[in-house]
This record gives sequence, C-alpha cells and structure tokens, in this order.
Amino acid sequence: MKYFPIKIAVACLLVTPFLYLVTLSWCEKTLDNAYSNRVQNILMGDTAPVLEGRIRIEEQVAKNIEAFLRSDSLLTRLHIDMDVSVASGSGRIIYPLFSDVDALINDMTHGISAQETAKNNYDVLNRGLTVTARTSLNHGSPLSLILLGVFSGISFLIFLAFYRTASARAAKESLESVELISELQNKKEVQKKHLEELNSERKKLFADIEQM
Repeated sequence: MKYFPIKIAVACLLVTPFLYLVTLSWCEKTLDNAYSNRVQNILMGDTAPVLEGRIRIEEQVAKNIEAFLRSDSLLTRLHIDMDVSVASGSGRIIYPLFSDVDALINDMTHGISAQETAKNNYDVLNRGLTVTARTSLNHGSPLSLILLGVFSGISFLIFLAFYRTASARAAKESLESVELISELQNKKEVQKKHLEELNSERKKLFADIEQM
C-alpha cells in the first residue's frame, strides 16, 4: 500500500516495550515508597508486650509484618513479590528474624529475663527503626501483564487509526483515478463520434460537389 504507515508501525513496536519498562520501574519505586510507609505504621502494633519484656522486639516486628503481607489484598491478588527489611538505628537487622541468629542462640542457651528483654527492646526502640520495602515485579506477574496489555492495546489503536486514515486516502485516490480514466474514456468517445460526424459531412460535401 502506497500510504501504509510503516513509520507509525515501527514507532509503536519500539515505544511500547520502552513505555512498559519505564512504567514497570516507576510502579516498583512507587510501591516501595508506599509500602515502606505502610509497614512503618503497623511495625510495632501493641507495644505493651514489647515494653514489658514478654516478647522480643524482633518477634513482634516479624509477626506484624508477616501478618500484614499475608492480608494485603494488592500483594496477594497481583502476586507481587516484596522483600521487607527492618534495621535499628545502630544498623542491626531486626527483620527478617533469621538475620539475628547469634542473639537468638544466646537467648535459647542462657535464657533471658523479662526485665532484660524489656531493656533491650527499649534500647532498640529508642534508637529508631528503619523500614525498607523492595518490590519485584516479574515480567510474568499479573500487574506486568496488565501494563503490557494496556500499552500494546494503545499502540494497536494508534496504528489502527493511522492505518484507516491511510486506507481512506488510498481508496480516495483510487476512486479519483477511476473517475479520471472514465472521464478520459468519455472524452475519447465524444471526440471519436465528432470525428465520425466530420468525416460523414466531408463525404457528403464531396458527393454534392461531384454532382454539380
């Protein structure tokens, strides 16, 4: 096709994956920030057991985070992989729980009083806790497939619009060409008929002259 939108087709093929990757990266950063704040808000929950030394702060944090991750509808429905880490002001990892293996072994071996646990918990709280959430949107995840489908659909609609415009233009030119050819043929027929009339009149004129 003379007016096939080849440039638009190439542009759609190149721009679609670019926009998909940029948007996917933006979604990851947005989710990271949003969930870091949300986890920060539910981090401690009921602080009474922590301050009274009935539970280690690491266990309280782990219990609250895991319950939050299991119950969050966005994460579960879209199968979003999220890694959460919590560190104290001194840099000690509070969550994931298995990161503090030495302290856990020490507690299990020597035991620790509620008062000492409360003191340790208070020290950690006093230094502050920093939450980091990292989202991993795999290319096969529902959210990534939705984004890819949206951008592919938009690109297809844009290409379709240009294709229809080009097709209409080509059809118009084709019709104009047919009309022009028809008009030329009609003119040719008129001229042919006119020539035939002139020949007929000339023959008649010659016949009249011969009779004189």
